[in-house]
Amino acid sequence: GAAVKIALAAKDYEGLLSQHIYKEDNILYPMAQGRISNENDTALVEAFEALERDRIGPGKHEAFHELLHHLEKAYLKG
Repeated sequence: GAAVKIALAAKDYEGLLSQHIYKEDNILYPMAQGRISNENDTALVEAFEALERDRIGPGKHEAFHELLHHLEKAYLKG
């Protein structure tokens, strides 16, 4: 029973996340691209990289991707 509930919740989350990413890629980013200067864009990228490095920790982003690939292989393609 719990496994089914988790799978359904994960599927719902996947749908929500897909919609979110679609909106970012097709609405937000194109809108911002014409309004943010190259200088501000560079500053934003540096700030996000610093946040990831200082708060999340080095290598965590890659570790999360590795975990996701492992889970996908184990539970979705297995």
